[in-house]
Amino acid sequence: MTLFQKVVGLVCDDAAPAVLGLLGLAAWLAGDGALQVCAMERGLVLNPNHSLLRLVETINVMGVAPSEWAKVQAVR
Repeated sequence: MTLFQKVVGLVCDDAAPAVLGLLGLAAWLAGDGALQVCAMERGLVLNPNHSLLRLVETINVMGVAPSEWAKVQAVR
């Protein structure tokens, strides 16, 4: 998660939504809801249709617990 936080500070606005999406997903997995929401909101301002950011938003709105990730991985 620290890596994504550092990269967010370095990338231009055009590339930031992808990094913010990854940061939001990593924050969710780490149980850091505040960081998840910050990354998601900043990213959606830059690109309201970014698919990863929309996924992070859906996870947040639905209140999906990070423990559900194991189920997603099991499907692979």
